[in-house]
Amino acid sequence: MKTDATAAEQAVLDRLRACLGEVLPVEPLAADYDLIASGVLDSSRFLAVFVELEDHFGIRITGDDISQDNFRTLARIARFVRAKGGDA
Repeated sequence: MKTDATAAEQAVLDRLRACLGEVLPVEPLAADYDLIASGVLDSSRFLAVFVELEDHFGIRITGDDISQDNFRTLARIARFVRAKGGDA
């Protein structure tokens, strides 16, 4: 049985896969796939990811939010989105 937090995180992951699948050239996107080490998420795609996250989740990303730790994997992006108050 999933907890509410787990279900909410899964809902965010599902939405991330849908919205970032158009920006990132990897299908399917596993939650723990290292987007930075693999070179999938390079500097040019960071901006596209930020725009997608702000548009799809209604969050605002500031310079203080930009760190590789927040964007290394889909799971970390999901935690970041939830911490910023993004809705699933």
